[in-house]
Amino acid sequence: MRRLTGLLSLLMVIVLLAAPALAEPAASPIRDGAAVLQPTTLADARTLADRVWAATGLRLAVDVRHFLGGADAAAYAQRLLGQQDNSQDTVLLLAVVGEETYAVASGTGAERILGRDARDTLLSRHFRPAFQARDYDAAVADFLLGTARQMQASTGAEIELDGLFGRTQAQPLPQPSTWAPASPAPTGAAHKKIVLPNLNDILGDPISPTRDPARAREQAERQDRGLSWGSIIVIGFVLSAVFGSKKDRRGCGCGPLGWILGVFGLSKFFGWRR
Repeated sequence: MRRLTGLLSLLMVIVLLAAPALAEPAASPIRDGAAVLQPTTLADARTLADRVWAATGLRLAVDVRHFLGGADAAAYAQRLLGQQDNSQDTVLLLAVVGEETYAVASGTGAERILGRDARDTLLSRHFRPAFQARDYDAAVADFLLGTARQMQASTGAEIELDGLFGRTQAQPLPQPSTWAPASPAPTGAAHKKIVLPNLNDILGDPISPTRDPARAREQAERQDRGLSWGSIIVIGFVLSAVFGSKKDRRGCGCGPLGWILGVFGLSKFFGWRR
């Protein structure tokens, strides 16, 4: 009887000692109720949450669900935030994959470090593109890394990010794209203006702006009152028709070309030609 009593007492002691190990573990701040995240993503998210907590005293929480039953995502995120340990210092991301909606809730302590504008920027740059593409692992990873980098910048704390989510180094936040100014229109031989020579410049002496002004003025006046090549040709044909027809019939005429050359010579001699 005594042996039985002693054995029961020993069993009771063993049960009491094992009770803490059998107790339900504390809920993780990273939850995937929709089962859409890879195990490595969940492990790295929990590691990052621990590092952020140790470095800044702020908590990162993620809750992924299929549906909310028509509830408002922002209100539901605030409700989940109230259930978190140290909720005042927590930033919680809610992603509802079945309804394609999401929201971020932040406690008053975390709000001083990560304001509304900063959270909206993180969502638009680091969460929304991948979430809308249904790449949920990348969406969660990018949001958590972006949030951690923003917390580093705001608090000055050092948070080790290398190696998390398959990243070899912490990448800077993307900056707005800048466009190079348009290059000026090319200049070259293809764009040069082609100037055809003037017939008068070939047949006569052109007036150059670098010549003596008096000589240039005299030549311009002579050109205004002189005969042009067209006039010489016309006069030659007229004289040939009037005076050269009888001579041509006798075989001693020289034709229109002779009259044209004659008019040309006379105009040059008397200064009539331009």
